[in-house]
Amino acid sequence: MAASFTGCTMTKNTKKVALADLAPTQDELTAYDKEHFTLYIELMDAIDCGALIDELCTEVLHIDPNADRDRAVKCLESHIVRARWFTTMDGLKHLVSNPRA
Repeated sequence: MAASFTGCTMTKNTKKVALADLAPTQDELTAYDKEHFTLYIELMDAIDCGALIDELCTEVLHIDPNADRDRAVKCLESHIVRARWFTTMDGLKHLVSNPRA
């Protein structure tokens, strides 16, 4: 399945996983991070494609921003922060140093 954001087509992960209202904030890799690895990558990919807040909530996080906008935006913001941490050297260092944990 593909999503299109302003002319940019990206592959979407069709596997839905339980989404917490807030992503983890620890400075270590968590079980949640491992379960949501593809979501983090998809989120960063969509941002690079220019997706807007409502598109990110609906297409990537699978939550309705119109139902509870504050919750949707807080959830999105926390997952963007975590995705950025995860895709930096700090997050990748944890993944590489302990790939089976």
